Amino acid sequence: MSSYSSVTGVITQIQTHADNNSDSLGCTLLLTVRTPNQGEVRFTMNGETYVVDNVALNPGDRVTFFYDSTAPVPLIYPPQYRAVAAALSSYYQYYLGEFYNNLISTDGAIQLNNSVFLNTYLPNGQIFSGAITGKIALVEYTSSTRSIPALVSPTRIFVFCYT
Repeated sequence: MSSYSSVTGVITQIQTHADNNSDSLGCTLLLTVRTPNQGEVRFTMNGETYVVDNVALNPGDRVTFFYDSTAPVPLIYPPQYRAVAAALSSYYQYYLGEFYNNLISTDGAIQLNNSVFLNTYLPNGQIFSGAITGKIALVEYTSSTRSIPALVSPTRIFVFCYT
């Protein structure tokens, strides 16, 4: 089971990430992000990174990046993670994780209200009509309660049908 963490900050630099495979040259980007609490953090993004609304990210954008906190990372400064998902976060807040059948996230951080999920999609934009139980979901919302778990009313939910 994966556990996801997030970092929100402003992109200060985007550059092509060079690796040892010349066939993938230009396919991976290295984004430098300035955060208020963690300082500078770097993220690698490739074609497998999900970007909400498929928008181009640019320097100056405020973005929330998600990464698998159980994946191995190099012990370097600034820290560098492989981005699993990214979302422009000027207005919305985001949560990425797995949910139990009572709509509480497996880490106990948030609980989705029991309203009908009208805006639940697959990553390709198609409507998702199944249950989110046991699936990874990216939840977009505007506000939450201060309770534990925080109760949120999702604006949209993106369901990833793999674990």
